[in-house]
Amino acid sequence: AIASAKAELLENLPSDGCAILCWDNEMVRKMRHLARCPVITYGFSEDADCWGHDVDLIDGTRSQFKVRYLDQDYSFFLNLPGSHQVQNALGVIALGFNLGLTAEEISDGLKNAEMSPMRQEVIEVGGFTVINDAYNASVKSMKAALDLLSDAAKSRKIAILGDILEMGDLGPKAHFEIGAYAYKKADVLVAIGPQGIHFKEGWDSCGSLASLSSSWFSDKEEAK
Repeated sequence: AIASAKAELLENLPSDGCAILCWDNEMVRKMRHLARCPVITYGFSEDADCWGHDVDLIDGTRSQFKVRYLDQDYSFFLNLPGSHQVQNALGVIALGFNLGLTAEEISDGLKNAEMSPMRQEVIEVGGFTVINDAYNASVKSMKAALDLLSDAAKSRKIAILGDILEMGDLGPKAHFEIGAYAYKKADVLVAIGPQGIHFKEGWDSCGSLASLSSSWFSDKEEAK
């Protein structure tokens, strides 16, 4: 339903406009034919017009990656961690080139990129590295945060996960799926909230000893 609503944007672009589409997403690929204007694609797919590859996480806080765009090769730094942020940056790079910016101008912008508060903020607190990604959540964003936790951590990794809201009937299944995914990325799970019990169930399903490293609490006060 969300994909169908987003597709209306393509249908309403004028013929002299430009559509910039994420080529890694199967549903986005299928809507390309709706555009009456030129289309530029981006992503980690090698057949994308703006293809990102060789992504490296530096110091757990920023990314270095290579880009091929219109048969030209470039290298960029992004002042944000996480491969999903690199994917977002590829869309920005495609847009920048389309608007006539130079590679140097685009590079300067990416180096100075900042996230709004509580969106994958990396904070040092009392010897701990905390990834604060509490602004909002979806299945995809939670998996991306867990990927970052796994990639950035040099020692023990603790996943503290709260409920994803407004999931309807999909809630239990989605939380279970994330719990199982977290087991591959972290050493300890602390699940919080009414739906959080399904995080723990997913984690515990990964092995007979999994429950020894997982906890569930009904609310934040109990978790404290």
